[in-house]
Amino acid sequence: MVDDVQRNTTRGIDLGRPVAAEPDLPKKILSGSVTSAVQDAFNQNEMTKTIVASCAQIDGKETSEECRVMYQISDFSDAKLVEQFGEAIADFMVQMQKDLSEGKVPKATIVLN
Repeated sequence: MVDDVQRNTTRGIDLGRPVAAEPDLPKKILSGSVTSAVQDAFNQNEMTKTIVASCAQIDGKETSEECRVMYQISDFSDAKLVEQFGEAIADFMVQMQKDLSEGKVPKATIVLN
């Protein structure tokens, strides 16, 4: 990421999804301890799935006073977890459609088993 800016191949860096996975990424970049985000194992052409995953990571972020930065944030650089998450999204969508067709309010939680 930093290399791309230094080589003038990009004008800026979008940190939205990377920061969902690594909330302390800007601090790491500014301190020079890293030059890029960890690459997730999602197919980057499946934007909806990556956005839902980022939302799940944000939802999992701890907000207590002793906030452990990476605690309970899914590691989507793990291909097996990405596959499991894809299956969970599919199950979630089926259940949501069923609930809506029955006039129920769908649950807003994706569960990984």
